[in-house]
Amino acid sequence: MLSVKLHPRASLFLLNHHLNPFTAVNKMPILMARNAYEMFSKIHGGTAQALNEIKNKVLTFQGLSHSIPIRIYQASSNKSPLLIYFHGGGWSLGSLNTHDTLCRSLAKTSECTVVSVAYRLAPEFPYPAALEDASLVYDWCHKHADILNIHADKIAVGGDSSGGNIAAVLTAQCIEENKPIPTFQMLLYPTLDLSLNQQSMTDLGKGHFLTKDEMIYYRSNMHHTLMLWIGDCLLFIIPCCLKSRQLLS
Repeated sequence: MLSVKLHPRASLFLLNHHLNPFTAVNKMPILMARNAYEMFSKIHGGTAQALNEIKNKVLTFQGLSHSIPIRIYQASSNKSPLLIYFHGGGWSLGSLNTHDTLCRSLAKTSECTVVSVAYRLAPEFPYPAALEDASLVYDWCHKHADILNIHADKIAVGGDSSGGNIAAVLTAQCIEENKPIPTFQMLLYPTLDLSLNQQSMTDLGKGHFLTKDEMIYYRSNMHHTLMLWIGDCLLFIIPCCLKSRQLLS
């Protein structure tokens, strides 16, 4: 049994959530869940900070049937490092808007340029759609460092929850394919083990906002079939169980 002490602000957030409950994500139609997430982010996202420049861009690629929207955040006109950010939302929810305030804050406090990526969402586009989009944007940023006014040798990746998973898997993929490796990974509570067998899932799978049932739902949306054991690591097609030794070996 885990011994958990919540930060007072987290406790207050959960109390408010319990007093004003809403329908679980896995009990809603997907479009309703996405709209609810958009509204939730407006209420709890915080105050948006002003930046030197924020611009939307839609990336198109030869031979690709879809485009990839991105949002570029620049805290100043100076040349800077770059953080490519992948939003959370269980691979199923989220957008450039749900994480706009966060990306503004990251750009402001880090003095980095931030590129937020609107990758394709599950279940309409299951694995490997999100990872493919992430990889395309990563390569595009390397090739267009001058346009972005960034240092090509200082490109990082990051994300929260499922976005952290995308960033971590993208890094592993870069190592495997001998591509330029991100300068660092900024992983906010990343989803790195979709076996969902951790003690925290047993002890904290209910009553702490994100539930185990919702995690199972998100996992199912991302990919429906085929689990593999490789060594002591359970993989769901995508390498969702990542260990530091695998990234460093």
